Amino acid sequence: MSDPGHAVGGVLHLTNELAAHRDQLISEGVLEQANADLAAVRLSVMILGPRDGAHGYSKRLQIRDALNAIDGVTARFPEDADFIDVVIKRLQVDPSDVVALELAQARLAHIILALDISSGVNQEVAMFSTYRQLRGKIIDLVEDKHRGTPDSFPGHVRRFVRQEFFSEDEFDSCNLATKRCPGLITNEKVHRALR
Repeated sequence: MSDPGHAVGGVLHLTNELAAHRDQLISEGVLEQANADLAAVRLSVMILGPRDGAHGYSKRLQIRDALNAIDGVTARFPEDADFIDVVIKRLQVDPSDVVALELAQARLAHIILALDISSGVNQEVAMFSTYRQLRGKIIDLVEDKHRGTPDSFPGHVRRFVRQEFFSEDEFDSCNLATKRCPGLITNEKVHRALR
């Protein structure tokens, strides 16, 4: 294999061969195609979190707004009327069966993003994690102070769930809503585009 280049002052200088290859890739539209592939990835994200009026609800709204700003992403709450209507009409789920309704919504979503700061969300994540078709979709956002051990009961329940821990500072400063969550979803879009 040829030498990729050499570093001068901390900057990598490509060999002529590698620079020519890079230029060829760019001129052939490879980057443009990669961007088109990424833009074509559509993701439906169901955001679980505190209910209206509860601590953390405004953060959940910020997360939804930040995700909906990403091209090709539709982020919704399970309680959003349009999301409920889709499930009731298309899947003919009884609207009075809240568990069946949320399970159907979870099946429709590509990603389940759980702002796990309330007991209700904790229960939803625990329930969803028992379903093979759902557990791989879950990104469970958990406060650092609740970081458990894999041998604990919550650790066993969530062993197949992707957990992302956040600090109180991230939560308070909006970094969780405006940077971390959009980054997680953008990474998922890239991963799907490369499949």
